[in-house]
Amino acid sequence: MESKMEGAKKRTGLVVALVLCVALAAAGGVMAWYNAQSQLTNTFSTGNIKPPTTDPDTGGPIDPQHPTDPQVPNLNGNIYEKNWVDKSVITPGSVVPKDPNIGLAPESDDAYVFVYVKNNLGTGTTFEIDAANWKPVDGHVADDANAGDNVYTGGLFMYTKGGSEPALLVSDKTAKDAGGKDVWTDPLFKEVAAADNANINGNGTIVVSAYMAAASNADENFAAADAKAAAIEWAKHPNGPTVK
Repeated sequence: MESKMEGAKKRTGLVVALVLCVALAAAGGVMAWYNAQSQLTNTFSTGNIKPPTTDPDTGGPIDPQHPTDPQVPNLNGNIYEKNWVDKSVITPGSVVPKDPNIGLAPESDDAYVFVYVKNNLGTGTTFEIDAANWKPVDGHVADDANAGDNVYTGGLFMYTKGGSEPALLVSDKTAKDAGGKDVWTDPLFKEVAAADNANINGNGTIVVSAYMAAASNADENFAAADAKAAAIEWAKHPNGPTVK
């Protein structure tokens, strides 16, 4: 049978433990935050230039090619690519327009923005980031030793808006029906380039994934460093992040 003294000791120990837990929580703080994710996969064609089959001196006129219908601009979640055309041809020595922007609708929460680029096109294919507004996350990007500054083959990038650390993309707090506007980052890059000696995979892809982290509560002080750490964890999978 438990003595009164033993029972008192256990209760005292429990109270001390609870007080310690409360003290640790007060010292360390509890931060609530959430994220939104988007992903867009673009498929490239390796190109196919065929020789004409009609003799220009003896054959009839070649029927003109009919232009294809304009492609609908790519928009998926928070990712928008104004100038991308599906199945764009990329060959060694060529350049293809591709311009991922990340946006927020009116009344959205302000968010830190990160983009992970998984390049499956092959060796010698690169993109040059807008270094005025975006920065690589050190240790989590791949570059091309033969290319210039700010040129990469893939990896994790952060929106900095002219600074050196993640910056909030601040939404328009006016309701859409009252004239609120979408807000956008500048494009991470504007084109994909293939070197003259590029080794391009047939039907290769570039997968652009966006990670946006925001405070769950307006009173929270969600630090840029915490957002960056969360984005690094998100991007760690060797085949690129899985967007939920």
